[in-house]
Amino acid sequence: MILVVGSINMDVNIRVKSLPKPGETVLAKGITQSPGGKGANQAVAAAKAGGDVVMLGCVGADEAGDALLASLDQFGVNTKYIMRTKDVPSSKAYINISDDSENNIVVDSSANWMVSPEYLLKHEELFRQAEYCILQLEIPSDSVYMAEQLSKKYGVKIVFNPSPIDSFEIRLLENVDTLIVNQTEGEILSQIPADEITDKDWQQLMEAHNIRSVVQTLGSRGSRLYVRDEEAVTFPAMKCEAIDTTGAGDTFLGALIAMYAEGKDDREAFRFAAAASGIEVTRPGTQSAMPTREEVLSKIK
Repeated sequence: MILVVGSINMDVNIRVKSLPKPGETVLAKGITQSPGGKGANQAVAAAKAGGDVVMLGCVGADEAGDALLASLDQFGVNTKYIMRTKDVPSSKAYINISDDSENNIVVDSSANWMVSPEYLLKHEELFRQAEYCILQLEIPSDSVYMAEQLSKKYGVKIVFNPSPIDSFEIRLLENVDTLIVNQTEGEILSQIPADEITDKDWQQLMEAHNIRSVVQTLGSRGSRLYVRDEEAVTFPAMKCEAIDTTGAGDTFLGALIAMYAEGKDDREAFRFAAAASGIEVTRPGTQSAMPTREEVLSKIK
């Protein structure tokens, strides 16, 4: 079982000609809403890839909360243990998407901040049952740390995506099995410019924090896998015409871990994940744009 502990947002997608610069006002070309949140997105991606996925998180007792849970249910995520609260509304993410398919995101945490260490302790049994635990940083850092401690207690493999990186704390790196970062996150964690970081630098970071492996996504240049005391391996991206890159990294992560949970080797797992994210960026939206297992396998063939 794959346990995802994280955020559940209603995404407010704002189409713009170009992303606003500091102090600049731009006009929206259109606004739509769709279910999102890094935790929920990664859960949906893993479930659509065929994974047995359970999610822990929180939504408001509001219309948005109804829609968020319905989306997770529709795509095969077990939502039985997700909390609903009347104290705050469901979280929202405001996503500016430019004509060249780039984006920036501002998140109103609201219900996500109700995912407390105490709430996780109430569901400790799920950690006993899990094989993988996927974590991000759109919930309180104390809760991420608690999830890591419970995972460690029961021998669960910890998959950590330190995003948004401005919420990162160094203690959260300890005992992570798989650290998954993009180029910006890798640069900040290593404190080395992206074009200067070496395989040796990643090896030193893994050794310093007892991390088993690092996966760095590189956009159109594919992804790179670093495993402690082994040579790094680069995997290609799938060629595609992207129209919306929102959720591409979440799709890659969820699909990758679903493959690992099935016992697939690195080559098969990365090929599947690359195809999944390659398909996702050719469609508008996030969770609805993520491909099913059958679609990915058909594309690979």
